[in-house]
Amino acid sequence: MQTSSIRRLGALFFLRALWAWLLCDAGGQPGCRFARWLPRADVHTALRCQADKQESRSARLIDRAFKKYGQVTAIQVGACDGDPDQTTSNDPLRMFLARPGLHAVLLEPNPVVFKMLQDNLKAQLETTEHILVMNAAVTNKSFDSVPFYVVSPRLIRDFPRFEHFHWARYQLSSMDWAHVAKHHEYLALSRDKFATYIDKIDVRALTPADVLTKAALEPGAVDLLVVDAEGYDVEIVTAFLLLDAFNPKIIIFEATHSQNAQLHDLQSLLALRGYQVARADNSEYQGEGGYDMVAWQPEVTVGESEI
Repeated sequence: MQTSSIRRLGALFFLRALWAWLLCDAGGQPGCRFARWLPRADVHTALRCQADKQESRSARLIDRAFKKYGQVTAIQVGACDGDPDQTTSNDPLRMFLARPGLHAVLLEPNPVVFKMLQDNLKAQLETTEHILVMNAAVTNKSFDSVPFYVVSPRLIRDFPRFEHFHWARYQLSSMDWAHVAKHHEYLALSRDKFATYIDKIDVRALTPADVLTKAALEPGAVDLLVVDAEGYDVEIVTAFLLLDAFNPKIIIFEATHSQNAQLHDLQSLLALRGYQVARADNSEYQGEGGYDMVAWQPEVTVGESEI
């Protein structure tokens, strides 16, 4: 290979690594660093950075639900590890786990992260009697075992610089191998290289009806549904909505990895069911990029100022 070609490849690798660094905050989460100078973070990331400085729309809605109803029954699919650090956690329910009146069902499929969730809940809360945790994924059918893909701890052993990348170590997992693999670009690794650090495990899968049965909940008793399922969010929210009498006051889900057609169909279903729908943060930007959506019944905000 000629020297000029080697130099070009070296320059390309350096620029890709620099791009990944620019797109990450101190914890390695794709975020706000130098967003205003990036051509594409650009618009979305700059707006998200500004929005994240304020209490999110989803947090305001949950807070109003507590104030209005006194008690809130929540189901969270993809609860992750219960990380108490606000700078690395994007969990909309985390700040309400100790709120009087909360009854929560938290599901996390990754057994290692599930154990961390249990430990963090015990460490953070005086009591966990109001919280039921389940080590399971949620799908349209029940399975004793389904393939599930996680980032291997070998990644940190071989690349210590990723030690503080909380999202890669604990949040990134899915039933879809390709979904996990595509995040290689945020680590400045080739897809083939990152693929060697993706482990396949087997996890239990429950249907939405199974979850309610195991939690001894009627569909109409659920006030809040939170879903962060790394690419399966729209399918899971839709599956819950198809249950008779399931009509929570607030629904929060990740829209980042959803197909446009699927997301449009879900938004149409939510509108048909009487929900108002918006981004969960404070931004009104609707372009590409990572974001959550929140849907709420108008009764939640009756007599209140604009959300």
